[in-house]
Amino acid sequence: MTIITRTVEYEHEDHQFDGLPALNDVWRTLQPCVLVFHGWEGRSDAQEECARKLVPWGYAAFAVDLYGKGLRGTTPEQCQALMTPLITNRAMLRERLLHTH
Repeated sequence: MTIITRTVEYEHEDHQFDGLPALNDVWRTLQPCVLVFHGWEGRSDAQEECARKLVPWGYAAFAVDLYGKGLRGTTPEQCQALMTPLITNRAMLRERLLHTH
């Protein structure tokens, strides 16, 4: 079995996002999919690795991006600036969660 991953771009309300699906190369039928969400730093190698680890268990997985393509925080101040708009606007957060694909 080989785990296939590649970054995919998707759009929601005129914002660009980049996620990472992880799939088994031999599946011929639909599989349950697990959405892997990031913490306040944004999508990182940790979420991508988590998505890869789910594949041998029989799942497809998708490492979600809630902030936007290339937006990642490396300091507490940057992370807070990225997360605050989602925490203060729950409707926007809900829309991004529902339209992840």
